[in-house]
Formats: sequence, structure tokens, C-alpha cells
Amino acid sequence: MRVLEEAGKPLTVDQITQEAVRGGYLVHAGETPTNSMRARISEDIRRRRFHSRFQRTGPGRFALRSDEFPEYVAPPLARGIPDEVVTCVPRDRIPTGVIASFGLLEAIDLSDWLNQQSVVFEERPRAETLDHLKQLVAYVILRHPNGSILTYRRGHLSSAHPMLRGARCLGFGGHVQAIDTQDLFGIGDAGIVNTATRELYEELSGLSHLKLKTIGLISDESSLEGLRHLGVVLEGELPEGFTEERSRRERAINDLKLRRPEEIAQSWHEYEFWSQLLIRDVVAPGHMLPGCLLRPRRRPVRTQVLAVVGEIASGKTTLCELVTERLHFGRVSTRQCLLPLINQEDFGTAGRTDFQRAAQKFISSTSGPRRLADAIAKSVRAQTLPCLVDGIRQHATLTELRAQFPDLTVVYVDSSRDHAYRNFTTRSEHQATLAEFREARSHPVEEEVASLRLEADAYLYNAGTIDELFSTFTEWWASPSG
Repeated sequence: MRVLEEAGKPLTVDQITQEAVRGGYLVHAGETPTNSMRARISEDIRRRRFHSRFQRTGPGRFALRSDEFPEYVAPPLARGIPDEVVTCVPRDRIPTGVIASFGLLEAIDLSDWLNQQSVVFEERPRAETLDHLKQLVAYVILRHPNGSILTYRRGHLSSAHPMLRGARCLGFGGHVQAIDTQDLFGIGDAGIVNTATRELYEELSGLSHLKLKTIGLISDESSLEGLRHLGVVLEGELPEGFTEERSRRERAINDLKLRRPEEIAQSWHEYEFWSQLLIRDVVAPGHMLPGCLLRPRRRPVRTQVLAVVGEIASGKTTLCELVTERLHFGRVSTRQCLLPLINQEDFGTAGRTDFQRAAQKFISSTSGPRRLADAIAKSVRAQTLPCLVDGIRQHATLTELRAQFPDLTVVYVDSSRDHAYRNFTTRSEHQATLAEFREARSHPVEEEVASLRLEADAYLYNAGTIDELFSTFTEWWASPSG
């Protein structure tokens, strides 16, 4: 614990062991102290789960338990897409106003377009590949009579998309299955209430006679997941005697917590995007949401080279530009290092499709990550320090760069997808569409970016102005290193 307290950031087991030996906290006589350390920490997490002093923040990386770091959910334990028949609505049968909207919509009369003639049924594995169908999803908010909202973290055995695993959620429920629609078309909801009821009783115990009301729709085409799903938002009230301790039934539901709206508002960066929409518009509409925040609050020791990573339009490049201009840090653009390696010209603010295609081919080659890391390292050594490296997208490139700069600090910049979309349109030469935004962020060359947060030494959530973004970074940079 002393090593992790002093580091103030996640460490690998090798780093924990080395620092423990160096600090005199661990005197080892065995041949495999690293394996022993890994086993002891892993066993503590396995036995005590969310009550453990430790948490995984990435593959083989650990930190002291804190809300400052996202919990790592190991992909091998994830459940595959269930082989079930789900209820879908063809896009051309959904009102244009719903398709064109982005976010939470007020409740509308579903019977106008959700009926026996408009829905189709498809096996879920195939439906997950079809862009012309929207799978119906029941998404239920549960309120306690005392005003608290039930929240949870998606567990290891979840069939959710990888980008959602480990995120905190407000919504219970799931896909509307074909069996849920039987005998329910008379009330015009295509089986949504039946789905919500079934899923809630499967996921939670201690419920009885839940009354559910529909409060809205979530239309979100900012990702491939959103493109293929339509969320129907419902709300129900928990019984007075409901407690979190004995209520979980499914292993996909972890860390159940009743939280006050003001608590949820202050930690909204922990939640998946659909939950963020509900926090802002339904759960805590009167509460101020944090603009920008950076965790942990203290920067690592010996920081001279920082890799600033994050998804397209998260604000990482804006941050690098601000810090370079105002604090005179050196700056290296990964894109500029890559262009001569793939014989491409800079696309600027225009379309990036050709660049992404060439970049994916290069970085997928055996020598690609090493060659790119070498080019980045050469540019860093020509810069003044401290130096920012903007835009690494693959774990392999990051690993190669760490080998050249062992004290490399990784800062992951995150933002909600609607905030990122606004950034994307601002930086484009035209009014970029959601489809262009979605295609850019879902390109294969971008698929590892979201998981880079698991290797991050610091997590910066960007939901404010550029001045708030800059001041959040500078406060962290000026803090005593730990």
C-alpha cells in the first residue's frame, strides 16, 4: 500500500515490486517476488471485490481503490452476444423527427409507430451488424422513496459493448425480445414494459409490483451502438425497504449504490453516455455538472514527456495547442510523425478517410509501432522539455515509446459524445454530420483508443470551455508531484 500511496497513480506489478524492494518495504528471498505480489493483490480483490483496498485499472495495473480511476473489466470474462431473437424497428418506419434528433426526447405516443405491423424480429448477433434496423431497448431509472437513484457498474459477465463495460449506469433493463411482444400489442408498446419488468426481476431481488411509466426516448447515432439501438426510457419506484446489499441477482450487475441526485451530478463523468443524458435532463436537471476535472489530483514524479491520448474530438489536440502556446511546452504530433512513413499529406480539417486507411495498414504491420515510436522519440528529443506527444492510438506504439522514455506520463482526455460532436463540427471545414463523426470515430485505426485510458496515469474529463480545460491542466501541473 505504501508504494501505491506514494506513487499516486496506477502501477504495474513489476513497478510495485521494484519500488517496494527499493524502499525497503519488501525483503524477498524467493525467486518470483513479482508473481507473489500479483497473487496477493489479485486474491485480495477476488475475496473482497469492491471492498478491497486495491483495484485493477488495466491489464496487470493496480491502484488503491478510488473514484479517481475507472475500474478495469477484463475482456476474456465478457459474455458473448446472446443467441436471442430481438424486436427491431426498420429505420424507415421511425418518425423523421426521432431519427434526426440527438439525445433524450420527450415521451411520445409510441402506438403511432410501434405496432405489430411496424416491428420485425431478428436474431441478435445478426441484428448487431444491420444498420437499417434499430433494436428496441428498455432503459429503466429506479428511484427510492427518499429521492435516491439506484446506480450500478456493468460487471465482467456483461454482453454490453466493450466501450460500456466497467462504466457506471443508471439504466436497468435490456433488449426487447420477440417473446416480450406476445399479447401486448393491444397496449401499443411493442413489449417494452414486459421487457423492463422481466429484466428487473432477473437482475434485482427485493422488488414487488413495480409501476413503470414511459418518460422518453433516447435517439443517439453518434456511435455504431447508438445507430443500431433505440432506447425507451422508463421510471419506476423502489420499495421503501429496498437495500443494495442483498439485491443483486446477475453477475453483470456490480457495485449497486443508491446515490442522491447531487452526488450523481458531481460524478457524472463515471457514467455511460445514455446515463449522462438522463443525469443532465431527468435525474439532476437543477444541479451544476463539473465542467472539467483531472484525476488523480497530483501529477507523477519526474514527468517530462507526456502522451496526451483520447478519442477524436475529445479535446486532446486543443489541450496540446493551449499548453504549447501558453506554457511553451514542446509538442510532437503523432500525425505529423506518421505522414512521411505512409507517404501522405496532412488532411488538415478536411476528410481523414484516406489517412485513416493508410495509417491502419501501416500500424498493423509488424514493424509499424516500433517505426512510429522511433519517429516520435526523435522529434521529442529535438523539442524543449516538458514535451507533449499528441495522438497515439495503439497500445503497441505506447509500449514502444515507454521503452525509450521510462518516465512517460499518459494523460487520457475524455468527453461526452455530444460534447465531442460539437468539437468535431467546430474544427471541420463544413457542418459535419453525425454520420461523419460516427464513421471517423469507429474506423478500425481508432478501435484501441478508448482502452488506452486503462494505461493512463491521469484522466482528464473535458466538458467545459477551453479556458476551463487549460486551467484544469495547469492546476494539476502546478500541484506537488506525488
